[in-house]
Amino acid sequence: MRGEFNVALAGPGGETWVTAAHAPYTWPGLGVRHSPVNVGSLAALLAGMPSPAAGTPRWVLLTLPAQQGPVGDGGAAARHAERVGTLARFIDYLGANGIMDGLGVSRGRHRLHKYAYIAKGLGTSMDYDFDFLENGAFSVKLEVDTFRLDDAAGGAEPFAGDAQASAAFLELVRGKEPRWLQLATFAVRERGREGALEDFMAVPQCIIKYDAKTTRSAFEEVGKIMGMAAEAVP
Repeated sequence: MRGEFNVALAGPGGETWVTAAHAPYTWPGLGVRHSPVNVGSLAALLAGMPSPAAGTPRWVLLTLPAQQGPVGDGGAAARHAERVGTLARFIDYLGANGIMDGLGVSRGRHRLHKYAYIAKGLGTSMDYDFDFLENGAFSVKLEVDTFRLDDAAGGAEPFAGDAQASAAFLELVRGKEPRWLQLATFAVRERGREGALEDFMAVPQCIIKYDAKTTRSAFEEVGKIMGMAAEAVP
């Protein structure tokens, strides 16, 4: 078993997660959330896989048997169904408002992460944590849930009836290209911090190159529209 592996574990109720990078024959820095799975079982699973070249990333998704879920947590499946229900309602909301017609559109899943992060910044209820990559906000849990939409049950309506927040979101994202949306997630993360735009533009760029005009547009529009939405809150 050589190379590095990025591993994600999901229990049947969406309650079990592991993400980590694993060097040859070692398992350092295992990030575990409520996981009963031990390192030995992971090692045994991956040992039978073809060995990639050293440093090659690999993504492994496991679905655990129901009996391996957290002990005594009978509500995990219900919470998972409600979380996916909220996501499904958000996807329907995007379609109904002409923002994105389902996940099958060009770069649909990629765009969904950006929409969800921006919407969360405007106050909508969404039980996802986000990391930041070069292309902006990304949630591992959200990505997996897009393949589990059949599990949806209940869930919260986007913006919980807050018409002003909804209008601000739609104004902000309507007609925007993926590159702009990526930048907008950085702008939402840094909103309100003095010198955020200048600091972002000063960071050396790697694979993805952001031009100054688009960067400034995203940061300024996020600041303006989200600022107006915040002022409108009683």
